[in-house]
Amino acid sequence: LLSTSMSGMPGSGEFLLLRGIRSLNTSQSPLILIDGIPLETPGLFASNISGNAYNPLTTLDPNDISGISILKGPEAAALYGSRASNGIILIRTLQPTAIQTSIRFSFQTGMSFVPDRYIPQLNSEQYKTLANEVLMSSNLLEEDFKENYPGLYISQDNEDYLRYSHNTDWQDYVFSNNLSESAHLSVQGGSEIATYGLSVGINNQKGVFTNSGYNRFNVLFVSHLNVFPWLKMDLNTQLVNVNSTPKSSALMSQSSPVST
Repeated sequence: LLSTSMSGMPGSGEFLLLRGIRSLNTSQSPLILIDGIPLETPGLFASNISGNAYNPLTTLDPNDISGISILKGPEAAALYGSRASNGIILIRTLQPTAIQTSIRFSFQTGMSFVPDRYIPQLNSEQYKTLANEVLMSSNLLEEDFKENYPGLYISQDNEDYLRYSHNTDWQDYVFSNNLSESAHLSVQGGSEIATYGLSVGINNQKGVFTNSGYNRFNVLFVSHLNVFPWLKMDLNTQLVNVNSTPKSSALMSQSSPVST
């Protein structure tokens, strides 16, 4: 299994390959089932943010996973047909088996740091020198330079001088260190007739890009009922609320938070 992060943005998800690249046109992602329920294909819903794609796995709390199985042989196609041509990943969540009630709580926190080195920037004088060299080597008329690019020839007594001569490094404002927190509470128990499992999770991540982040709140309830020796019932209910504020991954200069 090859897993590659879509980008460095919180909640960007992973690009998964189970049987290698098999086609140039169709999806390469394996079929993912959570407790027997298939998920949408990653990237099914397009995004207006460059470098970002919807990934349904971001709605799953890793603390709720009790087991993972991988199928990539003929049995995968026998069970799910052509949808399993890239393999199957089976994910099992809460599996309450203990009769005695158990309560577990976990809390994690971490820090995201800005890059050690920023992209080198020109100051105002260096930019003017470079711009003049570019203009002089272009096919534009020299007498039109001052009219079309007044900022290169503005004097200090002009009221717009600071507008064209500041040395602000915008990377100091684009990047910032941020904290991330996650908490998870699970309760499992039951009797010989019925077992249950309840989990509640909160995940709050903030990216190194200012105003970027990912917030998830999820509730999962699982129950196994032995109504009669010949009748068993399983209940699996999940509620997930995700708020994501991704930014461009600098693939387009028009929308890159660094290039602009």
